[in-house]
Amino acid sequence: MAFTSEIVRDITETAKALGIDVAALLAVAEVEGDGLAYADINGRAMPRIYWNAHYFYKLLPPALRAAAEAAGLAAPHGGVIKNPHSQRARYRMLERARAMNECAALEACSWGIGNVLGVHWQWLGYPSVQALVGEAVAGIGGQTRLMMRFIDKRGLGDALRHHDWAAFARGYNGPGYRRQHYHENLHEAHRRHAGQQTDAVDESLLRLGSRGAEVARIQQLLRRLGHGLMLDGDFGPATTAAVRRFQAEHGLTVDGILGPKTEAALEALNGRCEAGRRLRRGSRGDDVLELQQHLNALGYELAEDGHLGATTAIAVMRFQRAAGLVVDGTVGPATATALARELQSRDFAVAS
Repeated sequence: MAFTSEIVRDITETAKALGIDVAALLAVAEVEGDGLAYADINGRAMPRIYWNAHYFYKLLPPALRAAAEAAGLAAPHGGVIKNPHSQRARYRMLERARAMNECAALEACSWGIGNVLGVHWQWLGYPSVQALVGEAVAGIGGQTRLMMRFIDKRGLGDALRHHDWAAFARGYNGPGYRRQHYHENLHEAHRRHAGQQTDAVDESLLRLGSRGAEVARIQQLLRRLGHGLMLDGDFGPATTAAVRRFQAEHGLTVDGILGPKTEAALEALNGRCEAGRRLRRGSRGDDVLELQQHLNALGYELAEDGHLGATTAIAVMRFQRAAGLVVDGTVGPATATALARELQSRDFAVAS
């Protein structure tokens, strides 16, 4: 469903005031808001809402949870209580919830064309949840500003500006976006609003939404340079933020995408670090702690104390023997590389 001409005009004015590509913002607003911006609630144009019963349950004081469950307003898990089809019925649920606990009720609602959850008010820089709701209620301009705050805070501004719809969809809608064809819907809406074919994005480059062993390899390189990441092979928001930090620190274009220059700089710096890095019996520090975490991910059950003592040295020798390496209990480039490859092949998530 497409927005009315009045809504398009209002979003266009807000996009221009914010310096945002009008067609891109219209595309996101249309897809996320299903082409609708308002609901008629007792004769007043109000932002459309979505009730999140599991959030209401978590946000309520424990003493009120049983009553909220009995009233059909809260549940400990998502999907238990369905949203009514009509917006009027959803607002009635909201009013009943507000009677129990106003702040929790407003925080448990998703507001406006961007479906921004009220609980994010502090993260988004609002002085209160009431202020966030006030922005959404202020009109389509307020709903658009609220949505853009969320987009910027999630680090999705570059993906929006570059029309990288897969990356944007992954960050805004979650890892299941492909099942819903969310990125394709965004692409089509943008093409329609722009009146032309959008620029193609090089899908071969690793970016937000990419997955696999190559992503895990990049995460390993970033970890060696001090960026705390999980080796999970998922190029999610945390990996994007780490890439952006690395790019900023080394004078590269800051876009969170692993282009040829970023990858070359990352590998060159790791090469310099690896040339002089060798862990042996008695070594201490974060490198040893990371080693212990990696070995534990492979089932060695070590104390993570940052000290390469006898137990850790024996675990290293066991790994070296299994990997067909020189068995000396010392972790040099060959052992570190073999360990990284084993972690990637098993697709373990190692917490930093």
